[in-house]
Amino acid sequence: MVRPKSLSSVEYFQNLSSQIENIYHDKKIKSPTRKAAHNSKTMVKLVQTFPSAIRAGEFANTKLLSQIPFFAMSEKAKIGGHKDFDWIAKCVSEFIVSMEKVFHTLLWEPFFCGFFCPANEVEFVRLEKCFTGAKIWFGQVYISKSIRDIAPNGEIIHSLHDGLQTNFFPYRSFTAMKIHHPHDSLRYYVNAFSGRPNKGYPKEFNQQFLKYYKNQQQGFSHLFRAYKKADLFPEFYERFCKIEHIPMALPASLLNVSPANAHEYCQSIFTKGFREISKLSKNEISAIQLRRSLQIRAYSIFQLRSILRHRLYSSESSFDGNRCLAAMDTYLNTLREHLLALAQNQQISKIEKSASRQDVWYSRVIQHQLRIGKVRSLPKSEFLPRQTSEILQDILPLVNFARNPKSTEILLHEIALIGGYLEKRQKWKAKKKVEKLTRIEAVVDRQTSLLQEISPKENIFREYF
Repeated sequence: MVRPKSLSSVEYFQNLSSQIENIYHDKKIKSPTRKAAHNSKTMVKLVQTFPSAIRAGEFANTKLLSQIPFFAMSEKAKIGGHKDFDWIAKCVSEFIVSMEKVFHTLLWEPFFCGFFCPANEVEFVRLEKCFTGAKIWFGQVYISKSIRDIAPNGEIIHSLHDGLQTNFFPYRSFTAMKIHHPHDSLRYYVNAFSGRPNKGYPKEFNQQFLKYYKNQQQGFSHLFRAYKKADLFPEFYERFCKIEHIPMALPASLLNVSPANAHEYCQSIFTKGFREISKLSKNEISAIQLRRSLQIRAYSIFQLRSILRHRLYSSESSFDGNRCLAAMDTYLNTLREHLLALAQNQQISKIEKSASRQDVWYSRVIQHQLRIGKVRSLPKSEFLPRQTSEILQDILPLVNFARNPKSTEILLHEIALIGGYLEKRQKWKAKKKVEKLTRIEAVVDRQTSLLQEISPKENIFREYF
C-alpha cells in the first residue's frame, strides 16, 4: 500500500520505547523497555503484522475491530529526539495503550480469520469482558512493570482513566502477595472482568480492584448493537474474514474460541500464541499486514455506509447519498477481490499495487463526494431523558457559548421544554426534543466529524461508532 507520511508500525513501536529510555542519561542503566519489548523478536514481529495505518481523532477512541493500535505521532517523536519529561511521560502512556490494543486485536484473531463470530449480544459481551481483562493485564502488568523500573519513585505514570494511578498499583499488589508468575495475575484479571470469583485473595484487594476498573466494564452491549446495526455481524465477517486460507497470525489450532473457553484461550494466546508468532517468516508477516490493511479499509467503509444508510448525517443539498453508497459498494467488492487473491497466495506486491490504485479511486470519487457535500456525522444522542439536571449535565458541555450565542439561546429554551415534558411524564415528546437538540449548530460544531476524514490513500482512518 502507499506509505503514509506517518511512521511505520515498527518505527512507532521502537520510537516510543526510545523516548522512554531518554529519561535517564546514564548509559549504565539497563532499559526495561528493551527487556520487556524493544529487543524482543516476538514483540517486534507481532507489531510488524499491523500496517502503518494511523487514526485521526482522540487516541483512546478506537474500537476493538478497527485493528489500528497506533496514533499519529508528533514530529518531535523521532529516534533520539525530544527529552522533555512531560513528553516522555506521554510516550509511556501511548506505549502502554498501544500495546494493550495490539494484544486486544490479537485476541480477536479468530474473528478476523473466519473461525468465530458472536451469534448474539450475550456471546459478544461475555467474550469481550474476558478479552478486556486480558488486554489491560498485558499493558498494566506485563508491560508497565518493566517500564516503571526506570523510575523507582513513580515519576512516570500512565495517568489515563484506565491507566496506572499513584494510589493503587495492581502489579505491586500481586508482588506483595507473592504472586510473581504472569499466568496467575492474568487469570485474576480475566476472572475479575468476566465476573468469576477469585478465591484465595484478600477481600479488600478484590473490592479495590473492581472499583479501580469499574469504568472499563461498561459499554459492551452498546458496542455490539452498533456493530450489528452496521452489518459487521455477520456481513463484514462473512465477506472479509471467513475466507479459506486467509493469512493468519496464529495457527488454526489456537483459534478455537468461544465464551465457554475464553479464560483458557487468553492463557494460551499469551503462551503458545507468542511462541507461534516468533516463528513467523517475513513473507507471512507481510501477508498478515496486507490482510489487516484491507480489512481496516472495509471496516471503515462499513461505518460510513451505516451512517449514510440510516441517514445519520447532515450535508449540502447537492449531496447524493445513494450515488455515494453505490460507489462504496464498488470499493468493498474490490477489497474482497484483493483478499481472495491474497488467500490464493498471489504475489503480494501485485495486490498492493492494485489496492493502491483503488485507494486513489476512492479519493477521487467517494472522498470527493463527501468533501463537496460537506457530509458530517450527526452527534450521538446516547443521552435519553430522565431528569432535567442530567440532560443539562449531558448537553451544556457540548456548547461553545461565546461562538454560538443564538444556538445557545435555542438550546436552553429546548431544555426547558424537555423539563416540562418530563414533569408531565410525556417521555416520547422529551425524546423527540433531545433528538432535535443534536441538530442545533452549537452541538453539531462540537460533536460531529466530517466523513471525508477517512483517507485510505494516506492510510488515515477514524472511528464513528
